[in-house]
Amino acid sequence: MEIGVALVATIVVLMAVVGAIRWARGQPLALGVLDEPAGREIRVAGTVLRGWVLDPFGVEEVELRLGAVRRPVPFGNVVKKGLEPLYPSYPDAARAGFVVELGAAELSGAFPEGQGELAIAVRSRTGAVTQVERRRLRLTP
Repeated sequence: MEIGVALVATIVVLMAVVGAIRWARGQPLALGVLDEPAGREIRVAGTVLRGWVLDPFGVEEVELRLGAVRRPVPFGNVVKKGLEPLYPSYPDAARAGFVVELGAAELSGAFPEGQGELAIAVRSRTGAVTQVERRRLRLTP
């Protein structure tokens, strides 16, 4: 009798774990930070965006959204010191940084009125999309 109860309890726990893992794979779990620019103003002549992103299931793609303009962000080639010890179980922690250069033409095309929204979205290897950054920017001379 005790073996039967233990077996049923084990099966219930295993089913709950499997269900939790399936649920988590579809959730937006990525995290990230846009380190530069630190504020909400960027020079109209051009700027450099620097930051990092992670996802517990691995990062498939990073997308930069400037107003209505969307473009991929190169990911996986920039070492971001200090992340790997903090997130040892995240697959991309050793190379989670990104750097994007934005020129004057791209900025004025994306923000024709001199201001607009910047967003960074991460798609995990499971397909879940997380917006990790969103801020309103203003172009300055």
